[in-house]
Amino acid sequence: MKRFLILIFSLNGLFAFAGDFTLRDLGGGNAEISAYNGDASTLRVPASIDGRKITSVGAQAFFGNDNLKVLVLPEGITAVNALAFAHCAKLERVEFPNSLEKIGARAFFACGKLAAIALPDSLKSIGDEAFAFCSALKTVSAPLQIPVLGENIFPLNAPALFPPNRFPVIEIESEAIELVDPSGDRAIDGNESCVLRVPVRNRGNADAYACRLLAEVKNADAALTFPRRLGITKIPAGETVVAEIPIAASRELRAGNAEFSFVVEEPNRFDSEERVLALETRPFVAPALKIVDFAVSGQGGSTLKKNTPFDLQVFLQNTSAGRAEDVAVEVELPSGILLVEGEKKQAFGTLAGGDVKPLEFSLLVPRRYRGNEIPVRVKLAEKYGTYAEDWETTLRLNTSIATSKTTIKAGASGNTSGEIEIFSFASEVDKNIPENPENRSRNLFVAIIANEDYKSVADVRFAHNDGNIFYEYCRKTLGVPASQIKFCKDATLGSMSEAIAWLEKRGETKDAELVLYYSGHGVPDDETRSAYLLPTDCSPATLAYASAVKLENIYEQLARSEAKLVSVFLDACFSGMRRDNAPIVAAKAVRLALPKGDLSRLPPNLVVFTAASGDQTAHFAESEKHGLFTYVLLKKLQETRGNISLSELGNYLKESVFEQSLKLGDFEQNPSVLSHDAFPHWNEKLYDAEEK
Repeated sequence: MKRFLILIFSLNGLFAFAGDFTLRDLGGGNAEISAYNGDASTLRVPASIDGRKITSVGAQAFFGNDNLKVLVLPEGITAVNALAFAHCAKLERVEFPNSLEKIGARAFFACGKLAAIALPDSLKSIGDEAFAFCSALKTVSAPLQIPVLGENIFPLNAPALFPPNRFPVIEIESEAIELVDPSGDRAIDGNESCVLRVPVRNRGNADAYACRLLAEVKNADAALTFPRRLGITKIPAGETVVAEIPIAASRELRAGNAEFSFVVEEPNRFDSEERVLALETRPFVAPALKIVDFAVSGQGGSTLKKNTPFDLQVFLQNTSAGRAEDVAVEVELPSGILLVEGEKKQAFGTLAGGDVKPLEFSLLVPRRYRGNEIPVRVKLAEKYGTYAEDWETTLRLNTSIATSKTTIKAGASGNTSGEIEIFSFASEVDKNIPENPENRSRNLFVAIIANEDYKSVADVRFAHNDGNIFYEYCRKTLGVPASQIKFCKDATLGSMSEAIAWLEKRGETKDAELVLYYSGHGVPDDETRSAYLLPTDCSPATLAYASAVKLENIYEQLARSEAKLVSVFLDACFSGMRRDNAPIVAAKAVRLALPKGDLSRLPPNLVVFTAASGDQTAHFAESEKHGLFTYVLLKKLQETRGNISLSELGNYLKESVFEQSLKLGDFEQNPSVLSHDAFPHWNEKLYDAEEK
């Protein structure tokens, strides 16, 4: 063997030589000391010898050494094997490294002058009689819990060391046993790693050393893995220590009860009584990762086209109660499509049952991109490689898209009950919009006002979505060209007046048909007993000055246009209440969506569909993310593809909104259909399929 002289200063200034060590090669650049041939009294074992890292001390490597007094083991050593330092009669002190995991059987057996030891927290096992017959040993510092403890580890176990009338009394405090589980359901779930915290009290008047907590499952289930024996190095007299038993359940765990039994063995037979604990076991619930919804919106218009960035929002949900771990997402795009913002690969760690993660990508289709279709694929992965579904869709150029991105925050339910509500930011009426051919020959003009964000009063939930989707139905289902639609979001007094004037002007076109749709606040005026539509910059206190949004004036203004037909849809009420049934302002009187006087005062070419009657509130449908009136209106347009007469639509709205309101809560909502007695257009269809 090659020998190199390595000079290492010991604690007392003596030397240790590499040539004094015999090594056994362990591979991978590691070695074990199999023998020591030197005569040092103070020895700092080298961390490496001959270029190899020392990771263990072999069996009997220092057995019977008569010179060694002080021993320092280096960091990197993980094991001191059986009888390694046995019968080192002069050994007084040992410094153990923080890397040490194992002390073998009788490793320090009969080291008669070893007075104190401090064992590192890294230690996982101590073999039988590791420090037995170390007659001078009086002080032991050790981690509270060592998974594997052998028999008669310390000489302190000898009965002679307990003075008369001094002995430990060990008991398990079964009432205080606690299961710590990630799901927090106080049961062991399939594929779950949890911990049983078992309090052990020493009611005696002497410390107990080197005890072992024995655990068994009487109705044994192979799907549960846990240490059957757990070492407790010391239980001081009059104190309680908590032993922690790690439990791992496999995916094969069955529903039922696991009946655990516990007993603590004390080396001098001062054992505890057996205690039994029954824990519920629940089968593994697999996660289910899916893309549950998506949306496309433009950054520069309402059409998906080349050289104009657009946003793709994708919503990932764990649709099962099972916990999904190591969740990863990767989006695949055709060659040439640019990812302007967002990451192609993303990792989310853990998604509890019901959790939702929104993913956002900004994309650009270059002008040289060939074809009109953009296939998009989202690949999903999780820990097991089994419970995630990839998702695909195809986007098409030159189709209508939303004009603004939907703001959705990540949702987290942590639902473990199995009752998972599938996330969707959009109603079914938003996603499956029927498309009819565009009808440029029909002079149908539409003004849409969607007021959601108010400056001086509460917002109107879902008003923007109401307006967005009504716009889509006008374009796709009713075949109205985009140039014949004016869409105003959060309209001020000025922009509302402008929109109504725009609609009035279009009424001069031959055979013009006008549609005004409004979603927002409607308010009554206590003094004039009139109804108003509320601009976002207007306060109910200034209604007297907001004559442009007075309903009576709007009706008269649109009728003056001499249009063939004027249809008004109002998803608002005039009771002074918000959609959530709270008052807009205090003490507002109840009004109808009617000008003063009777129905005969309405222009004969005008029909008005209002969301509610009298003192009722126009509510919203939370699950559909629309005003209730608008949702029912869109649902009927979807079902009929727009091929429905005004008469049929009015009857349906009155019947269906009322029924839906009773299902939603303890309230009634009855839409009104208002017209002149001589209104001649009841059979007029919103989209006449036969005509096309």
